Amino acid sequence: MPKVILGAMENTQFITSFTNRIRNLHEVEYGDFKRKLSLYFSRLEGDLRAHNIVDHGHILNQMRQVVLYNPSGDIEGTRQSVIAMAEQLASRVKS
Repeated sequence: MPKVILGAMENTQFITSFTNRIRNLHEVEYGDFKRKLSLYFSRLEGDLRAHNIVDHGHILNQMRQVVLYNPSGDIEGTRQSVIAMAEQLASRVKS
């Protein structure tokens, strides 16, 4: 299925929203952080599918590994890794 080309702002607005949520996620316990991060990640995946942006699966797989399958227990480290990957995704979606 081809990627739908919208305006760059429309095409990355949900990624920006995702990164803002992660930046503003202030949980003390890693388990609570991970649950909310997993929810936001699930919403991001849904937004990507809704916009037919399906050709960046490798970045999503990396994020899934960090968020769901191999959590480090380090809130700030995880936050920074996920934000960096989301920004990489946004730059690829724009191009």
